[in-house]
Amino acid sequence: MDNTELSSCVRFERALAGAAAGSTALTGLTIDTQGAERVCFVLVLGDGTSTGTVVMKAQSDTDSAAGTMVDIAGATTATATSDGTSTDNKLMILDIIKPTKRYVRVIVTRAVANHVVESVVAAVYCNRDEPVTQTNSLSTVAAIC
Repeated sequence: MDNTELSSCVRFERALAGAAAGSTALTGLTIDTQGAERVCFVLVLGDGTSTGTVVMKAQSDTDSAAGTMVDIAGATTATATSDGTSTDNKLMILDIIKPTKRYVRVIVTRAVANHVVESVVAAVYCNRDEPVTQTNSLSTVAAIC
C-alpha cells in the first residue's frame, strides 16, 4: 500500500466562510485550478429551519477577477429541503471534473426559510505536479505513516 498522504496529492482551500442563519445566496472565493483536473466542493450545513432549501452550484471564468463568471453546465446539486432537522449537520458535495476554465467558485443558495452554512472547502486534485503546495487556507498538516 502506498504511504502517500492525501495532503501531498490534494490542495485544500477554504472556498466559503461560515454564514449565520439566513435565506440569501452566498458567493464563494475564486479557486485557481491551474495544473489540476478536478475540484470538489464540500459544503458543511448547520441548523436548518423547516422548509428551508439549500442548493450549491459552480461557476467558472478565465479571469481571476471573476468579472465574467458563468454557471458550469450540470454543476448543480439537488436541492436539499429541511424539515427542521433533516439537513442539520449534513454535507453536500459537488465534484467538478475537468473544468473548462481555470477559475472556479461555488454559489450556495439558501431560500424559503433560514439555514446556517458552516463552511465550504474546496479540494483541488488530480494535479499534474505532486506534491502540491498548500495555500494559506491550511493551518497545519501532520502525516503519520
